[in-house]
Amino acid sequence: IGPGETNRVVKPEVTTEYTLTAYGPNRSGLPVSKQVTVAVGLPSVKADFFQAVNPVLNKGESTTLLFSVQNARQITITGSDKSVVLDEAAASPTIQKSVAVSPQQTTVYTLTVKNESGQAALTATVVVQPAGAATTPSARKTPWRPTWRRRKAGPTTTNLRRPLK
Repeated sequence: IGPGETNRVVKPEVTTEYTLTAYGPNRSGLPVSKQVTVAVGLPSVKADFFQAVNPVLNKGESTTLLFSVQNARQITITGSDKSVVLDEAAASPTIQKSVAVSPQQTTVYTLTVKNESGQAALTATVVVQPAGAATTPSARKTPWRPTWRRRKAGPTTTNLRRPLK
């Protein structure tokens, strides 16, 4: 702050410590200093999606849990069977990851993401049928994902289509 100024607005991008030192007139007398830390946290945490690739299994089979999160510091996946599938610090602000699971019984998995601003959670259920049980083809399909295809009308036109069954 310069002479005659009484305040200054700061907008740090990372947590920053500032020091204000005040002097008497003409810099006479002993200076007095005070520090203040402006803490900058991440924006609100967001869980974009969480799903099982194959949500219906026969006993003894495995599936993959897929997830995408933003602004997380800590990521945890736990099962209703008390299993801890994942418990780790986030390595980057946006994470897309997969983890394999082999539940022995129908299990509800909970993805919990946290940061200084709060937490968010999503669930995914994996149904486990007895070994050798027939599963319907529609129950075994991977959830629908959009596919982008270009139309012949122009080079920048796109069309979102659901795959044919």
